[in-house]
Amino acid sequence: MYLKPASVAATMQTISDFAAKSSRVVFDYVHACVLKGEGRFYGEEQINQMVSDAGERWHSGIEEDGVESFLARFGLSLIEHKQAADMERDYFTDSQGKRMARINGAHALVTAIK
Repeated sequence: MYLKPASVAATMQTISDFAAKSSRVVFDYVHACVLKGEGRFYGEEQINQMVSDAGERWHSGIEEDGVESFLARFGLSLIEHKQAADMERDYFTDSQGKRMARINGAHALVTAIK
């Protein structure tokens, strides 16, 4: 998200070029709509303010329904795509089903394989 799209593509291409078959790559990304300021996700406004306050700017995002096509450009296949609600359920829900924390919805987590 902090890299410009050309740098993201170059990084992903390098991973694709040098990673052995069956290698996995895990990365987080920000939803492209967050860069447009659409305000669709929990915590979006606050995280944008934190990034700005730190003197940073996000340059890259992926459309929610574009992850698989993004990966395919680099010879990678999707294993897992976790949205904030998935991470809240998997990592921040107690044994009685009570959610213990909220996760900023602007981000998602991807696991892919070459």
